[in-house]
Amino acid sequence: MSFPNTPPEGINPIEGLDSEQVALLLLVSIAFEELGLAHLINTEAEKLQGAIGTLEPVNTQIQARTLADLLEANSEVEKMLQTIIKKEMLLQFKFENILEFLSTSTSTSTSTSSTTTTTTTTTTTTTTTTTTTTTTTTTTTTTTTTTTTTTTTTTTTTTTTTTTTTTTTTTTTTTTTTTTTTITTTTTTTTTTTTTTTTTTTTTTTTTTTTSTTTSTTTTTPCPPIVLTCGNGNIGTGTPGERQVNNPAQDVGVPDNNITQSETSLAAFGPFILFGFNDTNRDQIDGNTSGFAFSSDAGSTWSDCGDMPQNPGFSNQGDPVIAVDAQGVFYYAHLGVTSFNPLQGIIQINTANVNPLTRLIEVRNPFVAGVGPSPNNFEDKPWITVGLDPSRPGQQSLYVTWTDFDVNGNSKLRFSKWTTGCSPQPLIDSKDVLINGNPVIGMQGSYPLVDNDGNLYIFYEDFTFGQTNLDAAIRVVKSQDGGVTFFNPIPTGDPISPVKIINTMCNCNNCNLSAIVITPTKQIRMNEFPQAAVGPGPNSNPNNTLYVVWNSFETTSYDVRLAFSTDGGASWNVRNIANSSFNEFFPSVAVNALGAHVQYTRFVDPLRFALFKRTYDPVNDTVSAETMLSTANPASMVPDTAPTNFDSGVGPCYMGDYNQIIAGPGTTLYHAWSDNRKSDNGNNPDVFFIQS
Repeated sequence: MSFPNTPPEGINPIEGLDSEQVALLLLVSIAFEELGLAHLINTEAEKLQGAIGTLEPVNTQIQARTLADLLEANSEVEKMLQTIIKKEMLLQFKFENILEFLSTSTSTSTSTSSTTTTTTTTTTTTTTTTTTTTTTTTTTTTTTTTTTTTTTTTTTTTTTTTTTTTTTTTTTTTTTTTTTTTITTTTTTTTTTTTTTTTTTTTTTTTTTTTSTTTSTTTTTPCPPIVLTCGNGNIGTGTPGERQVNNPAQDVGVPDNNITQSETSLAAFGPFILFGFNDTNRDQIDGNTSGFAFSSDAGSTWSDCGDMPQNPGFSNQGDPVIAVDAQGVFYYAHLGVTSFNPLQGIIQINTANVNPLTRLIEVRNPFVAGVGPSPNNFEDKPWITVGLDPSRPGQQSLYVTWTDFDVNGNSKLRFSKWTTGCSPQPLIDSKDVLINGNPVIGMQGSYPLVDNDGNLYIFYEDFTFGQTNLDAAIRVVKSQDGGVTFFNPIPTGDPISPVKIINTMCNCNNCNLSAIVITPTKQIRMNEFPQAAVGPGPNSNPNNTLYVVWNSFETTSYDVRLAFSTDGGASWNVRNIANSSFNEFFPSVAVNALGAHVQYTRFVDPLRFALFKRTYDPVNDTVSAETMLSTANPASMVPDTAPTNFDSGVGPCYMGDYNQIIAGPGTTLYHAWSDNRKSDNGNNPDVFFIQS
């Protein structure tokens, strides 16, 4: 579009104007506005190009790193285009009015007009109608803002009998700008405040208006490089039916090759699901046992991605736990070992994002998220969650808990907190969780949870409770300040519930592990670790009810129990979920509008087990009938784990320590578990997924 001349050649706005000259000036104003809109459209196009990385040269500061970033950019462009369309409609109406004026005007018109960047004037006839629009233009430099003054005299149309003249004068004062810069360790925020005072005077009215505008800009830590990409790019919303998640064709060796895939965790962001599991496939090659898989179609298809990237000099040692934040950044927490003799360990986390164009997951090397008070200690059983942080209103944080074992085998609860994003930064360094100044000791199996108000809870199994080594308890500690301080929310200091430990031991060389003993060679080590969730509950607390599940050896077998609290953990109500004559173990809970859904493993005969689910209805205080989720027929056989495990990469009596259920979209549920259906003797565990 060429740049219009204003005023047009041959027209002097100071002198009298005829109707055609007035119309020409109005057409020039339309041309100016159309030119501005064209530039705006071009800018929005470049904004989208920058977000998807096709604008040359590529600017990584504006390129979308997550699907959420791309959707946000698209939404901003969509809003601007809607505004542009509205403006185009107004210009069309204006153009039509000018044409009508040229075709119907039979009178002599005189106008005087002074135009700045954009002036809109509409004149119609019959008697006389005058519409005046005044636009004030502000020019801002780095430290000084100057507002120009524009005087506009509107068009006057005179018919054969009537003449109306309106004069408007606009005066704008100079603006004042104050700049304040605040710099923290990890981010820089610049805030500029502008106050503008405008005084407008007409023949009869004076109006004073003051406007304040604040703009904040934040610079974040750049993302580490992508080191692994995985997926198939498929699109879908999920379908019923079991899916095997790991790919047996990627296992080394031959069928029944003593490879273990077990101990499952998962997290979902829209149709994207990251699935973690222990995988001994490459343990003998590079010591990496932290396996993962990815689905971009809500679990309909899966890509076995092998093992998580590991840092040089470190060994990934599994126990995976996965979380995802509100922006779609995934976090994969797992064990890391820096030395095997003596055994020294850390807690580490890989971050990952889904590429919005390819629908593949892009993974980064891990960072150290948790350490013990001594380099000779071993850190075990991490769990993570993402939730609101009351110390940073409106923002989420990444919460990490784990168990620290000293050289004598004594355990205590540890905690750290991090910012969210592709490159998390520490907010609280690794520390002991203290209650009344004392560390939480004699524990294992921690599980952090953040409620909808930002309160942090850490559930764990306490082995110091009771009179015998078969007594334990499920306990909880709470923080209302983002993990700075903790306390027992139960006023009496009691646990949520006592727990009983099975009285049979693993058949191994002084391993001191409680176990379900099927035969002298088929045994499963047992723990009573809790898992928890928050969501709808009874009418007294419809959106922030806490739920926790665990297994307990109550009489002759393990049963599954659930407790819920509607008062922030101060009191708890315990319900039996599964208490058949067979052992039930590895419980997990997820909550949606239909209730608290408890997934667990149960034996179906003395040698075989399957995956089941029951739902607790908090409104009616009822437990549903049992639903079988896994479909293997015959059901899964217990592997040969004692006195040594069939898989040399894991310990005696090991068949995993947990599985997981999470809430999907709407009322759907996503289930992750491992079983041994692919081998008659159970010695080839695989991992599976199903949507219910």
